[in-house]
Amino acid sequence: MYLVRALGNSSTVSSEIKAIAAEAERKHEREEWSRSANGASKNRIFARTSSVYYVLGPVVIEKGDVVCVLFGGRLLFCLRSIGNRYLLVGECYTHGLMEGEALGIMARGKLSEKEFEIS
Repeated sequence: MYLVRALGNSSTVSSEIKAIAAEAERKHEREEWSRSANGASKNRIFARTSSVYYVLGPVVIEKGDVVCVLFGGRLLFCLRSIGNRYLLVGECYTHGLMEGEALGIMARGKLSEKEFEIS
């Protein structure tokens, strides 16, 4: 890979070496993706909300925890009710709510706005 990168399209690099380098590059990309996926899912578990959204959240998530979008934020969070306050359990990924979809769903009356006091 180094020779091909260093010499570019030079005719001094054989087509066989270029093919080997291309395969090594593809393998490296797959391994890089695997490392990233493993890092993103470490200490996380899959869960499902009562409204059937799939969540990748903290390993300590429990039934009854709340997945919420904090206005102005870029991430979703898992909160746990403790009396009249909430404990921030951690960030989570919730498919279908991450790209601003929550505001559209709220406008249709399917999600509601709530004020949280976080401890």
